[in-house]
Amino acid sequence: MKPPFSVETARKSSGYLFWRVSALWQRGIRNLLEPLGLTHTQYVLLASLRWLEGSSQAELSKHTGCDSMTVSSVVRTLADRGLVDRQEDGRDRRAKILQITAVGGSLVDKAVPMIEAFDRRFFLDRLGTRKEVFMKDLDRLAQE
Repeated sequence: MKPPFSVETARKSSGYLFWRVSALWQRGIRNLLEPLGLTHTQYVLLASLRWLEGSSQAELSKHTGCDSMTVSSVVRTLADRGLVDRQEDGRDRRAKILQITAVGGSLVDKAVPMIEAFDRRFFLDRLGTRKEVFMKDLDRLAQE
């Protein structure tokens, strides 16, 4: 039976290559965050709150692309650890306004330079002069 693939090898499949790169990158990120007691999702939400300080969970969900149930669950965990403060929005009792606590801010301040250095080594240093095109292409792919 002939395989259903349109390419001769997996290394010619954009989906396969993206999966491999993503798996390698995520493993590196996980190894950096584990000693800090953070999962990758927790880090993404905390770091995003630095950009969106005082935003709602819905805004955080939209910014990160995480579904609202995941954001709610992870933010609850971060709040239980004292890293995020959740307060009711005065305009909508169902909405929660999020603030990073001092402890959460210190953790993000420690993690961000580590993650950015890893990203530079993993992606940008390998791509040389093509890094700007790569970043534009990633941004285009990230659009919904």
